[in-house]
Amino acid sequence: FAVSKDKFGDYRIAWQEIARHFEACILPVKIPVKECGDVRVKTVIPHKTVYFVVEPNRSRAAKLLLYLNGGFARALLKLWAWSTRGGHYEHISGAVGHLPIPPQLLQYGVWGWLEEHIAGVEDERLNEALGRVFDENRERLARELMQALGVSEEEYEAVVEWGRWLNEQRRGAEAGNCID
Repeated sequence: FAVSKDKFGDYRIAWQEIARHFEACILPVKIPVKECGDVRVKTVIPHKTVYFVVEPNRSRAAKLLLYLNGGFARALLKLWAWSTRGGHYEHISGAVGHLPIPPQLLQYGVWGWLEEHIAGVEDERLNEALGRVFDENRERLARELMQALGVSEEEYEAVVEWGRWLNEQRRGAEAGNCID
């Protein structure tokens, strides 16, 4: 868990430990910092409550980020993540490590069209570009993921809805609004 050179790969998909919903972003390795009038490039070393995986391939990093931020993966993560107060979950590396990643997703078959959407995007703008791709192609991403996972639309939607429901139940129970 110590700082090492292998943790400063090209693309770090990072997430915070405690949140209502799992949410990831690409964390830059270096950022410009203004110090005493000069701009210097500094290495970003995240706090211990920020977890990440290193992916050297840009396309695979983008696919992994979109998958992790989707409703299906978020719902599955709730199977392993410890729950905390107010409908929050602890997204520690052990819980996220149990998440099944379809092999087709990281190969070029699924979401192969994604590369054309991020081809000319600078790394500093990659999170923003992927957010637009997610918003504009939600149904297409879900449809291709269902096919890769071998699940029907009904099964997919049931898992996503279960994840939403679980958060509301936990939050309601914590507020004293238990449902029998």
